[in-house]
Amino acid sequence: MQLAVNAKSGAARLWIVSDGNVEIGPVRTELLVRGVVHGRVPPDCHVRVAGSDAWRPVARVREVAGVLGQPGSVADFQRAAAGFRSARDEREVLFMLLHGAINATRATRGLVHRLRPPIDFLVTSYAHGGLEGSLGQVVHAEDPAYKLARIGQRLCGSPGDGLAERLVATRLGDEHLAGVVMAPVPFGMELPPMLELARDDRRFRAADVDELSKLSTLAIARLDELLG
Repeated sequence: MQLAVNAKSGAARLWIVSDGNVEIGPVRTELLVRGVVHGRVPPDCHVRVAGSDAWRPVARVREVAGVLGQPGSVADFQRAAAGFRSARDEREVLFMLLHGAINATRATRGLVHRLRPPIDFLVTSYAHGGLEGSLGQVVHAEDPAYKLARIGQRLCGSPGDGLAERLVATRLGDEHLAGVVMAPVPFGMELPPMLELARDDRRFRAADVDELSKLSTLAIARLDELLG
């Protein structure tokens, strides 16, 4: 493994790289990506953020995944956007949104709740990650996460951050999840559908939430077209 070590710390994220025998670093993300592209960092290496003890495969670094074309890359969002254009109704759009969001954020679990007339509250309609038993459950209007969704706000954190996060984690099957995120999908309805995702290994990053927001915007645009 050959990689020039960056001695400057700066504000950028720094990584420690290991091939199982040798550790080098800290190195900036852009240098790590160049090392992977040019073969100086083998694809079976592991990395950890400087100051952390949590190792992960180098391919699970978002920027590395992007250049390798793996889930979590820009290519996944482009494919998802193309898929939305072929969706024929609300159900297909929300199904595509769930699975596009799972791939884009590397979430391990996910749910979509939507209005099911004549019932005047949300019903869990799509599930991923072994949560099929949750289908048909109800999310009432007083749920704190759904209160945020109704005013267009997202939620991102861990179950220990508060009641809303803990209830989202409970719906996603485990109060001890590392990270949860909720995003509303408003498209002219008084009770907007709601997307919830979880990760077992770490919290969602701000970049995950931003990209999820972009994906939701694409879905909402298609939903508005279908309604029009």
